[in-house]
Amino acid sequence: GGGGGTAMAYVNVANITTATVEVGPGGDVTPTNGGISAFVSSAGVYASALGGFANNNTIVNTGNGGDGGSGIVGQIRLNGGGGGYGGANTVVRTANGGASFWGGGQKSRSTTNTARVQAPGGGGAATAGAPTTGGEGATGIVVIYKYS
Repeated sequence: GGGGGTAMAYVNVANITTATVEVGPGGDVTPTNGGISAFVSSAGVYASALGGFANNNTIVNTGNGGDGGSGIVGQIRLNGGGGGYGGANTVVRTANGGASFWGGGQKSRSTTNTARVQAPGGGGAATAGAPTTGGEGATGIVVIYKYS
């Protein structure tokens, strides 16, 4: 799968009465795309980014990795990296998940669905010989800094 996108915003909180932080889930092997992570306030959406996109060899008959997500709202908007090529048709090779701004995606795996370490927003990896048991993408992240 592809890595999640990143959005960054500079927000003057003087007129904000409420705020919500939404942390998007990682994608899975059904295939499901990663979710949206966002900082939303009573005054509007300040930062929002899409999770990475899934791809499944058995459904779309291609081993191309999923595309990276993108930053959709914010002064700085970055794309996540695309997932690696995992083979086509019935030939399946291992492939790494796409990287996010925060670090690398999941390393490719053998025929087991063993959990692998990955950065927040990192894409899931392909599994050799078993495309429907690839790894899940990592949950997104929202970081808030206060400056005075």
